[in-house]
Amino acid sequence: MTTASPTTGPAPYHWIATVLTRGITKTEDGTITVTPGHDTHADTYGTVLNHLADKYGPDTALVFFSLTPNQL
Repeated sequence: MTTASPTTGPAPYHWIATVLTRGITKTEDGTITVTPGHDTHADTYGTVLNHLADKYGPDTALVFFSLTPNQL
């Protein structure tokens, strides 16, 4: 018999991303609320990438991305 894992509610995650745009490298960070078990790392990456593309333009290249729970 298998048991279902508990559902985790929305939680804040901290992201750090380094972008290369127009020959300039910049590092940004922020928080995003995700629901573990529902939202995936790929979904969250896409959301952050879209945010950065809106800010810097579509020719933005992401050279580093980190996503961790926003807790100590």
